[in-house]
Amino acid sequence: MPIKIFNPTKHQIDPNVKKIINKYKNKTDLVITVGGDGSILGAEKKYPSIPKLPLRFSKICNHCYCISNLESVMQNIIKEKIKPKQYTKLKAKYKNKTLIALNEINIKTKDPRSALRFQVSTSSAKKELMADGLVVATPFGSTAYFKSISNTTFTQGIGIALNNAVTPETTKIVTENTNITIKILRGPALVFADNQNIFWQLNNLESITIKKHSQSAFVY
Repeated sequence: MPIKIFNPTKHQIDPNVKKIINKYKNKTDLVITVGGDGSILGAEKKYPSIPKLPLRFSKICNHCYCISNLESVMQNIIKEKIKPKQYTKLKAKYKNKTLIALNEINIKTKDPRSALRFQVSTSSAKKELMADGLVVATPFGSTAYFKSISNTTFTQGIGIALNNAVTPETTKIVTENTNITIKILRGPALVFADNQNIFWQLNNLESITIKKHSQSAFVY
């Protein structure tokens, strides 16, 4: 597949940048994302598992390369001097519906005046909790919303962080093969994946399961 450019917010791309991309466009399978962290998430949804090369066109991009380094980066990719990192994705399932996330699955109260009551279950533990919501994140996503509510990041496993929790224990890291079930005891709750427009509503006593997705993401 020729190199694809994923530019959802229509940033103006310098002609010299386009020239470099055209120079290598048929030499590797690659999606170049233009923007910030959100562009990486959108590109992974549209082109799953194809390696991504993020270019910085935003102040917020923890994984982006500077445009000025594009030529040398492309040479190193073609010569296989650098390889993409493999990142875990998450799969959330509710009834017959599925959401796939690179960053996180975000569950929050539909009514901001009322906290959620929910039960979080794994193979080793079951706990009833009360908070405005919770985030289930990957290592890739741990530098995003997960970090803002937990003040921590991680490099292995799956992270669970409570948002504005009543209980003292607000963050837990479990192994990447853990199956997580979340049951709403008092809702309703809304469920989102990354920055996608699709969302679900979970009513009282409804559950979702979240686990590691069988496919990975690859990002330089």
